[in-house]
Amino acid sequence: MNFSQDFWKVLIYNGPLYFWVIAIPTTSFVMFLVTFTYFRRLFKTLRRQFTRQAVRLKLRKNRETRRHRASIATIEIHKA
Repeated sequence: MNFSQDFWKVLIYNGPLYFWVIAIPTTSFVMFLVTFTYFRRLFKTLRRQFTRQAVRLKLRKNRETRRHRASIATIEIHKA
């Protein structure tokens, strides 16, 4: 194959430090892109779970309040 030899000096004479200067940021960026969707989905799922728990607690409190009011009403009826 025919390769342009203009940039070979940069690759040949810089050594391993040049490789790590390019490899670490590139790897970090690719890992961020890959994991971003997973973290977004995780946060979305956690938010939905917390919302469901809040709704369940609210419904439970409403049920307990209705039961408590009903028991007070039946006690007042029995007293009368």
